[in-house]
Amino acid sequence: GWTSYLAEAGIGSVVAIDPGALEPRVLALPAVEHLRTRFEEALPRLLERSRTSGPYDLYCCDMNAPPAVATDLLLQALPLLRAGAVVVLTFKNTFKKPAPWHEACEAALARLRGPLDGVRSVQLFANTVRECTVLGEVRAAAEAGAAGRCRAMQSGRA
Repeated sequence: GWTSYLAEAGIGSVVAIDPGALEPRVLALPAVEHLRTRFEEALPRLLERSRTSGPYDLYCCDMNAPPAVATDLLLQALPLLRAGAVVVLTFKNTFKKPAPWHEACEAALARLRGPLDGVRSVQLFANTVRECTVLGEVRAAAEAGAAGRCRAMQSGRA
């Protein structure tokens, strides 16, 4: 998915955070580093690492979780991201009825509009009818620090 796409698109360093196994073909890509753990467990290590390597330029989360969880994880990751960093979140519909799904999306989008500029929900060709992709850019007040080389963080959980 996203990890191989980012690495093959020329991103210099892609940190894939996923407790599951990645395909051997993806692991063999030179730009990919796999942290086989949950994001919450990887966060302290990433924060420590960012002190010397600088902030990330892109955050992508495609985990199988409702909008509130994807939003919570992004908010925790903000110290790792530079101003202007691109954010890509996939909101997954874990609800049985449409009304709670739409309410959860709207609530998460409202929370994201604080630290992000240009927040918008789009339906990508790859999205199923039970998910949508949310895009935005980290606002300057939420940034981690000076920009470094192009680095991306991709988080997923099956």
